[in-house]
Amino acid sequence: MAFVTDAYARRILGWTVSASRHTRALPLVALDQPIGWTARHGDTRGLIRHSDHGAQCINSLYGTHLSEAGILASTGRCACPTRTKKQ
Repeated sequence: MAFVTDAYARRILGWTVSASRHTRALPLVALDQPIGWTARHGDTRGLIRHSDHGAQCINSLYGTHLSEAGILASTGRCACPTRTKKQ
């Protein structure tokens, strides 16, 4: 299952689900729904897509797809135990 949400409006903009374990394209399908809607009602340039560090969301195919639509990619800070400062 993959969702694209509007964090400000708190609503789901795109989603998809698959019974297959091969999910590489799943985030792309979910992303295409809001890209298509925005392209029909305005322009996707200047939009920012924020995500965690999930492997499917930061792969090169996904990044290329965002770039082609003019959407900027943003990821949160990694909260890995090895990267946090000890006090």
